[in-house]
Amino acid sequence: NIIKSEFFIKDSHFLNIDSDAIDFDYSIGKIDNISFENIADDALDFSGSNVEVKNIIANKVDDKVISAGENSQLNIDNLEVHSSFIGVANKDGSKLILKNANFDYVKIPLASYTKKNFYKNSYMYVLDSTFKNYESKYVLSKDSIININNKILKKNRKNNEVLKIVYE
Repeated sequence: NIIKSEFFIKDSHFLNIDSDAIDFDYSIGKIDNISFENIADDALDFSGSNVEVKNIIANKVDDKVISAGENSQLNIDNLEVHSSFIGVANKDGSKLILKNANFDYVKIPLASYTKKNFYKNSYMYVLDSTFKNYESKYVLSKDSIININNKILKKNRKNNEVLKIVYE
């Protein structure tokens, strides 16, 4: 866990972890050239953080590869995700920009929703990304926005349905 800190993580590999690989709470920093394999929970879990994320490879993540919550601000460039549950989850007032992502055999590449009702309007902007072999390209509930290449996606689930999919 990184809590209320400034950080720079570079050139690292996380393998066979039975919980979240890295958990960031109210921190500011940069991540570059990191890989994850066989992660039981989230690979990168952000709460109230402001982070630049570049060059991430994830394979076999059982929960979320990237989870942004509690008004986090994330800029992600060059994300490669394979054989995982959720690629990127954005919730609870967070703002996320994702560029150059590739999702292959990811059950749900994108998710945006509200987990804690006192947060408002999560926003995810996705550019130049590819989606292959998914069950549902995205799950999106009221008060959240996903914009892919300047096209705003339609809400496709009630918030309680998204929570059930993501957390049960």
